[in-house]
This record gives sequence, structure tokens and C-alpha cells, in this order.
Amino acid sequence: MNDHDSLSYSIAISIISSYVVYLFQVVFPRIIRFKRIRSTALDRLDKLEKMMHKMLCCLQGVPPNPSETISKELIMNYLNNIILFDEKSKYVIRQHKELTVFEALVYYDSEIDNLIDEFITGQYLESKYEYTFLNVRKSILHNKILFWVGNLPGEYTRPNQKNPGYNGVNMNAVNSDIISSLDQYIRFYEDIKKIKQKVMKELHML
Repeated sequence: MNDHDSLSYSIAISIISSYVVYLFQVVFPRIIRFKRIRSTALDRLDKLEKMMHKMLCCLQGVPPNPSETISKELIMNYLNNIILFDEKSKYVIRQHKELTVFEALVYYDSEIDNLIDEFITGQYLESKYEYTFLNVRKSILHNKILFWVGNLPGEYTRPNQKNPGYNGVNMNAVNSDIISSLDQYIRFYEDIKKIKQKVMKELHML
């Protein structure tokens, strides 16, 4: 082997060695980290999707079942036959805890907000997805619930009336606010489902 061939061989070996080192020290760790982050993102997206669905099930007055079809008409019918704040409007969440429908809505909404915090602070996904999570946080329904929490009506009992009512509540207006916010909230819910499907495909490609 002449000097030229020997030099070419040494350069080739050096390049291959450098590439192998790059693969093991940079590329593979990045792939493993990306897959781990994607797995975490998928887990959180699944929880977020289920929690939003549970909230819609609550508004529909049915148990939180993933197979339940959400219907705006059924939600309207249900709300017209209950008073959200009344103790008689029972709704059971996890661990068989019984709440009023309003308390259940507050619980689900809080859990959804916490998951959104995780996505934003944990940076599980690219920043291009953040606007979808922020849309949920800025949704009309979320902000209505926050408003009602801060202005929860005081309970009162009228003379000769066994069941208490609530001060300052126009239930027609409350129900109207919820109904008018549904199209937007369901659209954001569908957006979350689409992101979940996209992340699932990306994860399977790794």
C-alpha cells in the first residue's frame, strides 16, 4: 500500500470513527430523549382529551364514559331540567364522590387547566402547538366557570319553602352562556384530539 492509499485509508477510518461517535453521543441520545418526551406528551394529551370529554359528559348529565357521544341538543335538554348550583343536581366523579353539577364542572375545568400548565412549562411539544392549549384556557366556557366561581351566589331559603334557592342567579342566562360556548369548546376539544393523533403517529415512526 503506497503512502497515498495509506493516507486515504486513515482519513476514511477517521471519518467513520467520528460519525460513529456522533451517532452514539448525539444522534441516539436525541432520539431516545425525543421519544421519551413524545411518550410523556402523548400521556398528557390522552389525559387532557379525556378530561375535556368528562366535562362535556357532565354538561350532558351522563357518566364520564369515553364512548359517550356528545350532543349539543342533549346538553340543552339536560341544563333546562336542572339548576347547576342546586344540591339536587347530583353528579358523581372519580372515587364515587358526589358533587353538584357546578362543583363537578369546576373540578374538571381545574384539572384541564393544570394539564395545560404542564404542557406549557414542561415544553413537551413544539411551541406551534401552544396556541391550541391557550385556546382552551381562553375559551368562553372556561372563563364563564371562573367568573361563576368568583361570584358564586349566596344560598337563601324563602319563607315556607323547604328547598333553598340562590341569590342573583338568572338560570336562563347561565344556561344560555353555556350553550353559546359549546361550539367553540367542542372545536377546541377536537383540536386536542387531532394533536394527540399526530403525536401518536410521530411516536410510532421513531
